[in-house]
Amino acid sequence: MTAQDAILRACHHDTGNPCELDMGHGEKLNVCANCWNASVYARLEERKKQLAEHWRKYVWEQKKAMDEVGAFVGQRVQYFCRSMLGLGGITITGRIVTNRNGVGVVRMDQIVDGKREAAWNKAWREVQS
Repeated sequence: MTAQDAILRACHHDTGNPCELDMGHGEKLNVCANCWNASVYARLEERKKQLAEHWRKYVWEQKKAMDEVGAFVGQRVQYFCRSMLGLGGITITGRIVTNRNGVGVVRMDQIVDGKREAAWNKAWREVQS
């Protein structure tokens, strides 16, 4: 049972205008506005913790992958995009930076397909001067 469910099921406040909630499987509850608001904030806190754990694992796995190929934050990189026809293509250049979640992304020198940043992967290679 989530924190939100626990708060909603524990509400037995006698207010003049309760809200009726459908909890699923035919279960209906009458809750006050204060308990509803508290349950929403509890759900948001649980989700925030869940996402923080997800990004922590993602950053750790990405760090391992970057170490394998010798990539690091601040490095100039390039990526060759082949043409759909198989004849030639374009080379995209950029710099590895971190976003607000600590994930390594490539900030490209030019806008490509309307985007300024791209996800980093092992196909990005160091720019040879």
